[in-house]
Amino acid sequence: MKELGIKIHELKSKGYSYNKIKEELNCSKSTISYYLGKDQKLKAIKRVKKRRAKPESVLIEKIYRFRWRDNKKVMNKVRDFQRRDPELNKQHNLTSRQTNNFTVDEFFKKIGDNPRCYLSGEQIDLYNPELYSLDHIIPSSKGGNNCLENAELISLLVNKMKNDLSVEEFLNKCVQILEYNGYKVNKI
Repeated sequence: MKELGIKIHELKSKGYSYNKIKEELNCSKSTISYYLGKDQKLKAIKRVKKRRAKPESVLIEKIYRFRWRDNKKVMNKVRDFQRRDPELNKQHNLTSRQTNNFTVDEFFKKIGDNPRCYLSGEQIDLYNPELYSLDHIIPSSKGGNNCLENAELISLLVNKMKNDLSVEEFLNKCVQILEYNGYKVNKI
């Protein structure tokens, strides 16, 4: 039995409730149940064997893993972007969740085969998530939502500089900085 299982059994023998054990060991109730329930470990093993015995289940799992192996990093960026919606956090409303929800495939289609930062134009490596973000074109602090139309790919550094400015505010600030430092800026 694992060390965690031993600790769970010790606390239960001292009369601790599931909630108290959960707090004490910082683990889930399902973990506690796994170690304390009658034959839970055996049942879990049987469930896994049964699931793996079906060839279609194995194939589906392999296809899913293959499909998302490289896209998982991008998928996580998309999901993080969608979770930032303050309205969703307040009300967990299914209809607003559906209107703001978009798939990774839809986002790939939007950014195309040559992903670039929408403000600087620099090339972005989608499989290096530390170097880019998804940006709200209209910042959420100014009423922008988390829909596909309001999401753009942006380099992390540019996103940090832009912060919660609109694109127009950001570009005006860039012009101001350049002109202050002696550059002449002409819009093409």
